[in-house]
Amino acid sequence: MKSRVKYCDALRMFAILCIVLIHVFPSFREQYLNVNHKYYFILTFLDSLTRTGVPIFFMITGAFMLSKKNKYSYKNFLSKRLLKLFIPFLILSLFYYLYDCFINKSIKFSLILFIKLFTTNGIRYHFWFMYVILLIYLFIPYLRIFVQNLKRENLKNIIILIFIFGNVLGTINLLCSKYDFSIFSSFILPDILRYLNYLFLGYYLYNYEVKVNKRKIIYALGIISICLMPFADSIFIDNVKNDIMLEAQSMFAFAPSIAIFILFKYNYYKLKISNKVNKFISDSVPLIFYIYMIHIFVLECIENIIFKYYYPNRFIMVIVMICIIFLFTIIISYILAYVLYKLFNFVYSKVIKN
Repeated sequence: MKSRVKYCDALRMFAILCIVLIHVFPSFREQYLNVNHKYYFILTFLDSLTRTGVPIFFMITGAFMLSKKNKYSYKNFLSKRLLKLFIPFLILSLFYYLYDCFINKSIKFSLILFIKLFTTNGIRYHFWFMYVILLIYLFIPYLRIFVQNLKRENLKNIIILIFIFGNVLGTINLLCSKYDFSIFSSFILPDILRYLNYLFLGYYLYNYEVKVNKRKIIYALGIISICLMPFADSIFIDNVKNDIMLEAQSMFAFAPSIAIFILFKYNYYKLKISNKVNKFISDSVPLIFYIYMIHIFVLECIENIIFKYYYPNRFIMVIVMICIIFLFTIIISYILAYVLYKLFNFVYSKVIKN
């Protein structure tokens, strides 16, 4: 049996917890957006602490998928990897659409409408990640050849260049746009390259060592970036669904993501986590994909039930409610993810392999 990379398993768990929290915060941040800037700023700062979740998912993908050798043909790669993502994605997208038809009587089921929504990221907002990762997966076998034939220095330079011409210039241009001033727009790299850069970064950090003095600098930059996120957000924000200063493609998420990755890589083993906990984490890794897919449904149901009877007004109760909703969302999503994992594995073994 192939040995697990424990710190990477722990990183995956950390990432999914962060992502669930990211989706819990907006309802409460929106409450204070135009009412109480102090409380809004505090919630945004807490939200900023979770924003390494998405980059880490990309980085773990790069660490493992780009480090492997191309053992299979391109056709076999697509059937082994891509279908295991696409089929659950398609089925759960249909589930979300049917759920919307059920709770909203004005929405009538239409296969054409479903196809339109599915192909334009109109089912649920968190599915944007699936479109990006599926697109990237199409090129994984060729990206492997590319990065594995690069020298360390050349790969580092590519990562830095994409960060500068993608994340940095893109973020500066967005901040300036709030003052009707566009800058660097002709030099800015597209979002897909910024996401792809996290794969390169994950491959780099997984395969190469980072010296202690450089780690300390990265930790410092990570802390500074997190502290700057709420300030940048306060300049740019107009609604909590457009919090791009906190997202993976901004320049502020880059250093904290590196910091978290190397923090786990060089320190996780020092925690002396028990074998039982490590086994639980490793056993839970296959469920993470399904937790990601289903947690928005769970979150929406929990919020609809709770907010129907009670909505916190005091800030301390808002913090308590965030913790409660987060905890219930994780627990229920985990249970449903386990069921989905077993179900899809059964179908895959009985139907697809035959």
